[in-house]
Amino acid sequence: MRYSVLLLCIVMFFLSSCSMDRAEDGNVDREQEKVINLSMIYAGGEPTTKNAISNVVAGFMEENPNIFINEYTSGSENYLDYIRTKDAVGEFPDIIEMRDTELFAKAGMLTELPPEITKKFESVAEIDGKVYTAPLTGQGILGVFYNKALFERAGIKEIPRTYEEFLEVCEELKNNGSVPLVVGARDSWHLGFLINNFIINYVFSEEPDWLVERREGNVRWTDKEPKKAMEEMLKIFNNNYINQDYKSTQDYQTATIFANEGAAMLFSGPWKINHIRKENPELELGWFPLPYQQGELSITGGVTQEGWAISSETSKDDEKYNAAKKFIEYFFAEENYSTFLSNVYGMPSISEELIYEKDEIANEMLSTYYDPNVEKALMINQYWGDKRVPTEFRDFFYRIMSKVIEGDVSLDEALKDVDEKWDERQLADGNG
Repeated sequence: MRYSVLLLCIVMFFLSSCSMDRAEDGNVDREQEKVINLSMIYAGGEPTTKNAISNVVAGFMEENPNIFINEYTSGSENYLDYIRTKDAVGEFPDIIEMRDTELFAKAGMLTELPPEITKKFESVAEIDGKVYTAPLTGQGILGVFYNKALFERAGIKEIPRTYEEFLEVCEELKNNGSVPLVVGARDSWHLGFLINNFIINYVFSEEPDWLVERREGNVRWTDKEPKKAMEEMLKIFNNNYINQDYKSTQDYQTATIFANEGAAMLFSGPWKINHIRKENPELELGWFPLPYQQGELSITGGVTQEGWAISSETSKDDEKYNAAKKFIEYFFAEENYSTFLSNVYGMPSISEELIYEKDEIANEMLSTYYDPNVEKALMINQYWGDKRVPTEFRDFFYRIMSKVIEGDVSLDEALKDVDEKWDERQLADGNG
């Protein structure tokens, strides 16, 4: 009898243990069910920025194991087209690096950001009185990185102070056997850096509201100012101051080519510094803003509508919406944001003063950026409201200018087509 009772106890203990194990497994399953999955899309054509964002995402998930973020990047693909494709297959993300903010906001695809996020920023872009984006950085200044050793080898002792001097420097470098400037035109947005530089210098500097005037039909792309801007840019290409394979070169390759003396100069933004230094730590790197006319300067800079946004669909799910807000707040927390900025050499967009390591080149950029005598303007695709360019216009503009560079169409014909495309797209947008 004692043995029967003992056996029964053992059996009951075993069954109880199994039940507890299953209960514990069930708890694990329930915990796993509580993991919040978020999707995220950001532009991935520039590796330094891509890696910097990915590092922040990894740190966030480590601190928040119940939130998992699936990252998707566009690579070198056109960013707007990539987002549209994702939307078409039902994969519009929860968190998105939004660039065409007004377009998606007016389509009802974005949710307004709460005050606890927007109050962090020095200034934000409002669309119909609402803020949809938390700007990753202030607009980075575009300029010319140059190899000091190649300049010295060509007998160039001073950086150019006018555009004519810049062209003379290109000629001297070319005569000395160096490729003056590396261009990655396979990515049309890389070519857009140069296009915008000349539009800012020769058009927007003369008439800051030129885009407003174009929307109202008071000016045209065939006018003398835009034509002059493109004529000046074309001198770089017509005089063969660029790499022969520029049409097949992608943006991410330009830093590698430049760092390994494949070219003496690279026109780009501060996000290229780390990439260049990683490729060649021994490179004697210099930088200067690309001047125009009599040494005047107009550079990229100012508040943009670009930044982190949350989809309107996500806002319908409290858990996902709160998780998405939590990520954005984490991104802009002082330590995390400082690290991000130091990796991309970005200028802060938040109100707080941040201290992060900067080298001589970054300081030269900042000095130029904050110089009160230097005018600032945004690239054509970064404006909104009365200055917004029509949908798809920017990419058409870049592509047709590529054809002008290649000699497939004349500049006059191209600018005529640009005007026609503007009118067509503005009418399609409902703003004709």
